[in-house]
Amino acid sequence: MKQSTRPTAKRTGDDSRRDILAAAYDVFAGRGYAGAAMRDVANRAGISVGGIYIYFPTKEELYLALLRSEMEDFNLYIGRVADMEPAQALKALIDSYLDYAVRKTKLVSLHLKEHDLEIRKPLKELFLSSQHRIIRGILQDGMDSGVFRKMEIDRAAPVVFSCVRGLVLSYLSEGQGAGTQSEMLYEILLNGIMEKTG
Repeated sequence: MKQSTRPTAKRTGDDSRRDILAAAYDVFAGRGYAGAAMRDVANRAGISVGGIYIYFPTKEELYLALLRSEMEDFNLYIGRVADMEPAQALKALIDSYLDYAVRKTKLVSLHLKEHDLEIRKPLKELFLSSQHRIIRGILQDGMDSGVFRKMEIDRAAPVVFSCVRGLVLSYLSEGQGAGTQSEMLYEILLNGIMEKTG
C-alpha cells in the first residue's frame, strides 16, 4: 500500500496555545485548581508536558491565562447590550449571565467554589469592576433618556449585579426554572427603577 506523500499540517503556536487552553478548561473545571496537574492538561491537549511549559511556565500562569481568556469571551458576549435601549439592555444582561452559566456550568461553579483563591483575586476585582461599569452605563442611559428614575448609580449598580449573581447561584444550586426566575428578576428590577408616569 502506497503511503501519502502529502505533508501533514503542522500545529502552529496559536493552535497549540488554543488546544492547551481548551484542555485546561476541562481539567480545571473538573478538578479545581488544586486537583489539576499539568500532565493531565498535556494528555488532554495531545502535547508533551514540556510543550505546555513553552507557553505556560507554571500551573498558576496557565490557570490565570484561562481565566483571562474566559473573561474576554464573556465580555465580548455581553458587549451586545451596549447598543440596546436601557430596559432591553437590562433584560439582555440578565439573560446573558444566565445563559453563560447554563453553557459553562462547570467553570462558573469552579469560580464560585474557588472565589477566595488568592492568585485569582486581581482578575476577580477586574471582572467585578468591568461588570459594575456595564451596569452603571445601562442605568445612566436609562436615567438620561427618562426611562429610569433618578438614583445613585454607584450604589445601585452593585445591587443589580448582586441580584443577577444570586440568580446564577440559584440556577447552579437548583438547576431548573432559570427562565422563569430571569423574567421575575427583570420585572422586580424594572418595578424598582422605572420612572413612574401618570
